[in-house]
Amino acid sequence: MQIKVNADSNLAVGLNGIYRAEVVPEGISLVKGKKQVFVIDRSTPVELDGKEHIRFGLPGNDDLFIKIKSFGIFKKKLLMDIVRYFKGELPSIAFEDYRIPKLMIFVSLLPWGIPLLTLGGVLPAMIAAIFSGITLTIFAKEHLPIRTRYGYAIGVVILSYVFLVLFWLFMGTVMRSNV
Repeated sequence: MQIKVNADSNLAVGLNGIYRAEVVPEGISLVKGKKQVFVIDRSTPVELDGKEHIRFGLPGNDDLFIKIKSFGIFKKKLLMDIVRYFKGELPSIAFEDYRIPKLMIFVSLLPWGIPLLTLGGVLPAMIAAIFSGITLTIFAKEHLPIRTRYGYAIGVVILSYVFLVLFWLFMGTVMRSNV
């Protein structure tokens, strides 16, 4: 399996842009199109640089910064495990182990039933997008136990539909008072 990464380096290596990354026996290979562009050797010094980047110390005082761009992956855990892999603490990495489970994605899409029930409109779509985003944010909180994340996310989905019912009741009251 491959993931999308954004690479940024100083001018010496010249790696800038979006690449596909895959684990190879030597380390991690960066691929653009069908061509392998660069292999980051497992002996390369590595560290987490903030919450979203990994910094690889390349020869010649050049640094390569990698940021994961793929959707549907637990990025923080993958970044930490890539660092552990390069430090020799992990024997290998399988990117598929970091995919967000389909059930989490399904639960995150449940608020999009609101625009379907209301037959469309900008406001219902905005409400669905907000509640869906909140649900995805909850699932991304990897420090919380999985059951807690599901509980909070399902609570947000229920809250979104309660919001819809309250909105319908409010609109019905407003419409009746205008008649």
